[in-house]
Amino acid sequence: MKSSILLSRNRKGVITLFEKTETIAVLSCLLFTMGTTEMGVAMKRIIRRPVEAPLCACGCGQPVKWGRQQHKWRTYIFTHESRSEDGKRKRRKVLLKRIIVRPLQAPLCLCGCGKPVKRASTTRCNSHWNKYVWGHHARNEETRRKIGLKSIGRTHNRGRVATLQARINIGLSSKGRIWPEASKRACSERNKNERNPNWRGGVSKTPYSLEWSNALKRRVKYRDHWQCQNPHCKNPMRPFNVHHIDYDKMNCSIDNLITLCVRCNGVANGNREYWKQLYQGIICDKKNRTS
Repeated sequence: MKSSILLSRNRKGVITLFEKTETIAVLSCLLFTMGTTEMGVAMKRIIRRPVEAPLCACGCGQPVKWGRQQHKWRTYIFTHESRSEDGKRKRRKVLLKRIIVRPLQAPLCLCGCGKPVKRASTTRCNSHWNKYVWGHHARNEETRRKIGLKSIGRTHNRGRVATLQARINIGLSSKGRIWPEASKRACSERNKNERNPNWRGGVSKTPYSLEWSNALKRRVKYRDHWQCQNPHCKNPMRPFNVHHIDYDKMNCSIDNLITLCVRCNGVANGNREYWKQLYQGIICDKKNRTS
């Protein structure tokens, strides 16, 4: 019997064993004396491990790898389990279950849009259909109520002002973008009548007073030197319009009218109290200078 055993100590003082032998008699004797030490456990693994790796159970003829965690040879090569009879049987069982569970026709979205949903993309839920089309879950009244209850008391975005660079980037991202007619129509319908936050009960359709005429408009624009009177306007956009400061169409007094560009006239429809005080102060300054 030829055998050579080398015992050495590493830097941490742990004994390492290097063995090269044709039989396992010497290793068995060492195991008996070592008991349940760490080296004994390692030696058990070496003795139990066959010299040659067994072949894959799928019948491909390739040797399998050693399982380090299980301390035994693996039964199949990775992804070869589906080639065996057991793997095929399990696969057929899973597919049959999906066919039975999954209806023949995709169900419709629960939001009420009438569109069919898609199948879940995850592997575990591959036999189930989604409840909503992507992005439609927030249309459900129950979901909206839950989102509203969770948002009560949150102040992380209140008072937050975007930086100048962020606003420039947002403007550049949408610059030159051509929106399709269907998107324009849908956006218009979403912000129509009562759904618009600036809705005032249809006061824009009420008639003007008899004093409202082109001559009165020219007089107001001449007083304001044909310029937009909004101090925050950096790039006036033509044409120039005459704006009612108190938002009363019947009050066509010249002190209640001011010249604005078309963009500032549209902006004045929101936050009306602020613009009302601002433009009244501008008209008062004009009167004080002329008097």
